[in-house]
Amino acid sequence: MVRIEKFIFSVIIGSVFPLLFLLFGTAMWFYYFKYEINIETILIPLALISLVIYVLFIHKWKMKIYDLPIFFLVLVYLVFNIGMFGLFMGFPAFNLFWGVVAGYYYGKRLKHLKLVEVVQLKHKERVAIFTSLIMLLICIATGLIVLIDKYIGADLQNMLSIESSISRPLISGITVLGGIVLTISQYFVTLITLNKVLPSNRV
Repeated sequence: MVRIEKFIFSVIIGSVFPLLFLLFGTAMWFYYFKYEINIETILIPLALISLVIYVLFIHKWKMKIYDLPIFFLVLVYLVFNIGMFGLFMGFPAFNLFWGVVAGYYYGKRLKHLKLVEVVQLKHKERVAIFTSLIMLLICIATGLIVLIDKYIGADLQNMLSIESSISRPLISGITVLGGIVLTISQYFVTLITLNKVLPSNRV
């Protein structure tokens, strides 16, 4: 089981820079070079750079999977949340999955570091707050998309096969309420996962 966990986390960590450069390169091509060059012209050099980074740094870090620097863990979490957000076209509910992953990983990390329980509780709280704040930012991004997109109501009407039109105030209200629910849910999803992996004697 331990080997499987380390393998899964190694795959996630090893793919962070390829995914980061893929997102960056695709965005650059779409907004600036779409009609000038092929997307491969941008992605291939970035793929080579990510391979160099992997060989020089990430491959070595994977040997110490639970001792990775915090800034790198933050980068991993941000990249995969952005990727999930784009994959599901701005629908943030699926980003709850990364709260589970973060809680599971950090629970294992705290167990590996063998910190005293008081310190563990502080770390648990910080991780849960961090994941919920990222969810809040993602929900704000979804809200901005809703505000900017003039045809969101018609798109939802066609997608859901609803005959009556969907008003913008209704969409805005659902977006705000959904964002609040998802932000709070992410906090508890992360905290519950942490406590499952590393139970506490205190409530």
